[in-house]
Amino acid sequence: MIVDRYDKDYNCESIILDPKEIKSLSKDYVYYEKIQSKVKPFFDIDIYDIKYEMKQYMNYYTSLFKLIFKDADIAISLSHKHSNGKYEKLSFHYVINNYEYELNEFHEFVINHPILSMDDNIDKTIYTSRPSHYKVNFLGHNKITFRLVLSYKSHEDKRVKCPYNYNSNLEKHIITLS
Repeated sequence: MIVDRYDKDYNCESIILDPKEIKSLSKDYVYYEKIQSKVKPFFDIDIYDIKYEMKQYMNYYTSLFKLIFKDADIAISLSHKHSNGKYEKLSFHYVINNYEYELNEFHEFVINHPILSMDDNIDKTIYTSRPSHYKVNFLGHNKITFRLVLSYKSHEDKRVKCPYNYNSNLEKHIITLS
């Protein structure tokens, strides 16, 4: 797979990475998977108005994706934002492993789905090139990317994208099909 690696000055270098090497990547860099045309379904869920326990949100979205994708094999990772021992934002990343789409077809599927399209917690900008001001673009880089599991969000934001499941098989958290 192709990964964009950013140094502390946000200079970007694209590297080819074997998913088995994810655990050995240097913490001196920030890593984003370059999304190619064939993908597993993937979702970025961001909840700011937190009314329930974290686990309730996770269970809701897991159940929803299992209804939409029958027999779904779901990898979940977390990157919540905390302040003073309290959640400011819940962030879940879901990858459905036993399905595949062309990226543009999957984007159409999401924006036309009667439930997914109406859910404001699902970030729908992740399926297209992002505007130049978008945080992960670092110095105007605007390709379709998704943060790699076990990577920091940025050099300033040290939140790690932590696997909730499939800790010993991080390949399940990879979006692009080879």
